[in-house]
Amino acid sequence: MLRCGAQLNPLVWQLGADAELEAEWFDGVAYDAASSRWVEQFERWNAERTYKRLKNAGLARGRVLEVGIGSGATLDYLRRKGFDVEGCDMSESVCAHAKARYGFPVHHTTLDEIDAPQPFDAVVLNHVVEHVSNPVLFLQQVRALLRPGGFVHLAVPNVKSWDAALAGWTSYQPYHLVYYGPETIQHVIGRAGVVLALRPRE
Repeated sequence: MLRCGAQLNPLVWQLGADAELEAEWFDGVAYDAASSRWVEQFERWNAERTYKRLKNAGLARGRVLEVGIGSGATLDYLRRKGFDVEGCDMSESVCAHAKARYGFPVHHTTLDEIDAPQPFDAVVLNHVVEHVSNPVLFLQQVRALLRPGGFVHLAVPNVKSWDAALAGWTSYQPYHLVYYGPETIQHVIGRAGVVLALRPRE
């Protein structure tokens, strides 16, 4: 553990480890069309929370890019709320699933290779940054895709939360490279030149 409160997976120092771990754990993943009611409820709760945070920040419409789209449920929810949505994911199977089920555009590429005709009003990063070996560069690439004054919705597991001290904390995963505390994620955000509008929850 670092004095700033972060914890690092030793693989973070291995060049290309983030891409290799994503391919190992998420490419080829199969989605069950008849997912459990608990999963559906969790995805809806997460989508509603993301929408409310964007709305509370003053964004009720606009162009939204989600990076690391999972099942695509959050983008589908935002689209039904009136947003123009696109996704970006490194997993070919995740992209194929979202395109087939929902029909919105999904980029199977890295952020720096996205050719967006217009900047985005918001970029959603729900539990993505902990997968990235160079978070400052990653957030700089996110910032480059935003319009001036655009929003970044960023959520990461909090390694300094009370439940992180309990055995079996579910956010400890072999594909996570960095575990952040509030001070650490604020430092990374600042280094990337992203303005912090809402402080992380303790």
